Amino acid sequence: MLRAGEKKLDLEKIRFKGDFQKLLHIAQSPKAPHRIEALRQLGIMHTNKVIPIAIQLFRDPDPTVQTAASQVLVKLGVSAVPSLITAYKTDSEHIARWIDSTLLSIGPDAADMLIHALPKIDEFSQERVSYILILMGPSILPKLVHALSLHTGDGKRIIESIIENIGMPSAPYLIDALKDPNEEIRSLAAAELIIAGPKIVPDLLHSCSDDTPAEKELKYYIISQIGTPALDSLYDCIKSADPATSAMAIDAFVMFKDSATAPFIAGLFEKDLETNQSAENAIVRIGGPIVQALIDEIPRRNESEQEQIVRVLSKIGQSALPAMVNALQHPSVEVTENMVTGIAATMGVMVSPLLLEKVIDFEEHGEQNIKRVFQLIGRSTLAPLEEAITWPNEKIALFSLEMITDIDPLWAIDPLITTFNHSKQKIRDMAVSCLLQVGTPAVPRLIGVLDSNDPDVVALATKTIIAIGDAAVPYLVDAYGKS
Repeated sequence: MLRAGEKKLDLEKIRFKGDFQKLLHIAQSPKAPHRIEALRQLGIMHTNKVIPIAIQLFRDPDPTVQTAASQVLVKLGVSAVPSLITAYKTDSEHIARWIDSTLLSIGPDAADMLIHALPKIDEFSQERVSYILILMGPSILPKLVHALSLHTGDGKRIIESIIENIGMPSAPYLIDALKDPNEEIRSLAAAELIIAGPKIVPDLLHSCSDDTPAEKELKYYIISQIGTPALDSLYDCIKSADPATSAMAIDAFVMFKDSATAPFIAGLFEKDLETNQSAENAIVRIGGPIVQALIDEIPRRNESEQEQIVRVLSKIGQSALPAMVNALQHPSVEVTENMVTGIAATMGVMVSPLLLEKVIDFEEHGEQNIKRVFQLIGRSTLAPLEEAITWPNEKIALFSLEMITDIDPLWAIDPLITTFNHSKQKIRDMAVSCLLQVGTPAVPRLIGVLDSNDPDVVALATKTIIAIGDAAVPYLVDAYGKS
């Protein structure tokens, strides 16, 4: 109700006239509705001159006036931020809470100014600003990460603490920062991820599919610095349905060497069946990278445990073969014996090319073990062995001639006679030697090539028949008569 003679204030008209000073005066009126409306009109005018009055009105006894003051400052946005930060110096918790609320309402746009102010303000203000930045959450993390490279001392420490307090939502932004062209930012992001610990390992691995080798190496480094607490997360990622994530997890897992593999290997020999099966499943899942550790374990174990290791190696399959084949050269009788049987049982004829390539490098002990593998696999290796006779390496060709003769002498006759055409004398001589081992059963085929147009072939066939001796006579009589 208006008193007698009192005029109704038209604050909108005052605003239209641009009478800013009068609106400021009315904003301090004893009447709350006048103060609220004056603030509203000043907000519409969007002038920074209202900022001190609006902050002062946080002390107003009327909550609606305090709310109106905050709304004006929010409407002014980042231009109000420096004054709001300065106002934290007040000794009033009530005003500090209104400043908090106003800054949060301004939102992430205020983040740059708040971050920039951190090293320059008093400890109480730092605590409030840090609190606001934490509440702003992940959306401001790129700004925080960038600011790490700009600040030193207390400012940098406070920003690190803010990132840590934001927690897991910060991980994607820190991981993105690992690709930043600025090396310092990459280093700082890596340091923050290491501090974050094992919980960030899955996010690191899931993000690797499009990484350059250098980016992957940095992520491996982060995981290695997190240390053994990362192993559980790595194992979970090994079981990922995403092949890229699983492969990355395996590569990272084996960086830990014994600390990673030893518990699983030990679990193979636990009496508890559930533990035993869990360990076996983990080892098979890891596959190739753990094979050498399994092989190294064989000499330390009794016979039944050795058989268990070989069974697991067999389940790992083809990725285990390179290390298993290399173990054929191992000086330990237990290792080589188990590997011979394990390789034969695991892959059969599919391992033939790998074994033949090792013939070049292996010493006599290893070569004898390769022979035993071929013998155990048996006739299914004859075709790849026959093909290997034509390979350019002489040692492989000689080995192959010997093996086909050993595995199936009768089958070997034709490939041996065909080798009479080989360009190398040593290999032709080996063919003759092998045919002599076959003996009498080879004579009919040798007689068959005596009519060849190749005089060298005829000469070798003749030489072989003569060397076989009297046992060849009946076949010669049948072919040419008693004359």
